[in-house]
Amino acid sequence: MGAEEDLMFDASMFTNESYGERTFSVGEHSMRLLCSPSASTDFDLTGLGLPGILCAKFCPVILTDHNDVVLRVLQKNADLNSRPHTIRCRQLDWSADAGTFSNILAESPNRQGFELLLGSDVAYSLKALPSLFRAASLLLSKQSHSVFLLGYVSRAASIDRGIFLEAAAVGLRTREVPGTRKSVPGGLEGAVYEDIFAEASNWRSARREHQVPLDAGQAPAGSPQQVLPQPAPVAQAAAIHPPPQQEDPFVTAIRLLMQQGLPEAKARAALQRVPAAGRTLEGWVIAAIEWQTAQDDLEAEKRDLELAMQASLREEEERKSQQTPLEQQTPEQLLQHFKGSILLAALRKSPMADQLFFAPLLLPVLRLLKLEQQSCRWYASSGTRKYFEALAEECAVSEHSMHSSTEPAPTETPPSNSKRAPKRRRKSPCNKGADADAAAAEGASPSPEAAASVFQQFADFIDSKAAALEV
Repeated sequence: MGAEEDLMFDASMFTNESYGERTFSVGEHSMRLLCSPSASTDFDLTGLGLPGILCAKFCPVILTDHNDVVLRVLQKNADLNSRPHTIRCRQLDWSADAGTFSNILAESPNRQGFELLLGSDVAYSLKALPSLFRAASLLLSKQSHSVFLLGYVSRAASIDRGIFLEAAAVGLRTREVPGTRKSVPGGLEGAVYEDIFAEASNWRSARREHQVPLDAGQAPAGSPQQVLPQPAPVAQAAAIHPPPQQEDPFVTAIRLLMQQGLPEAKARAALQRVPAAGRTLEGWVIAAIEWQTAQDDLEAEKRDLELAMQASLREEEERKSQQTPLEQQTPEQLLQHFKGSILLAALRKSPMADQLFFAPLLLPVLRLLKLEQQSCRWYASSGTRKYFEALAEECAVSEHSMHSSTEPAPTETPPSNSKRAPKRRRKSPCNKGADADAAAAEGASPSPEAAASVFQQFADFIDSKAAALEV
């Protein structure tokens, strides 16, 4: 997947309602669902309500979606399955106004929200995450045992970290449910995340509302800290108590980061690298999460680069073992091997082009071209290309300067006092040898010794550039 694509399902996948009926089993429970064939799995289960219909065997359920076609399919699937509890289908857009959520909440127990929310592969878009967790925070009961279970398929790193950031922004603590990470069709991984309201979230909300600076060191007077509901016995062991009034904000921030699944050592390091001045406690914690996420991405890039280098080196060794060494290949083979090289394209325009793959230029030129090839493979960026474009220009200028220094200086014919002297000289047999020597001097090429010296100078120049690149 490319650099952080925003993944969305195409609306056209819901326009075909000619689904076929199939039976699916989950443990000892069987369900009949209308579904259609899919290219990625045996059947397309998108928006069919399987988790909700299964839950209806144990408790009343409300199935929601914003798409009219999906709602009709959900209702048909609900009608296909007998169950001891009711299933209601309701239209809901996560970004809807408060009135829409009030209508849904009116159907919840005591009109105070739901103790269990299920999201089945609904975190597929980075842009949708704020609305998703806003909706979850509005619909979820504030009871300590209430939970939002999110069935998640990892499609992009930006969405992976966005889940934790957006959940924290609405006061939810996210953790991966142990033992739920599995491979799913398409070569991806899936897991179940559990989101609950951290008990400290009310305290954090109060700090945010009053914009209490970090140096205050305590919760504001009259905050909801004193009236928090007592946790149920089942959840008591995992309960996170609000910090004492005199607790160091640094210690509090570490606790909050650890609630988000960050190891203590990383939490400390992140908080030490992110300045606290001018930030509320929640702002400091979120900034630390963002910093640590960036560090994790950087480490992942380093690992990917190391793997790419290792693969490249293995390929190079395999190529060496199977092919004739570059030093023994013909110029035509070398031109094909380094096809696309920026340096080679520049060197082939020089007067020394015919000598590039012969001694003394062969080994230095091959050394530099191999370094360029490896660099462009390992560090594929516009900066790498610009570097070698500048190096190619430098090589061309240096080569031209060295070649020009060996050209003979033009000779001048001394002026004659007689206009007829040239004619007499051409007619005289005695002057023929002198005229031939003068013509040869005017078009003379550098001596073999001079040409060899220039080739060696340029070979040394190329070698020095390769050595600098290897450092």
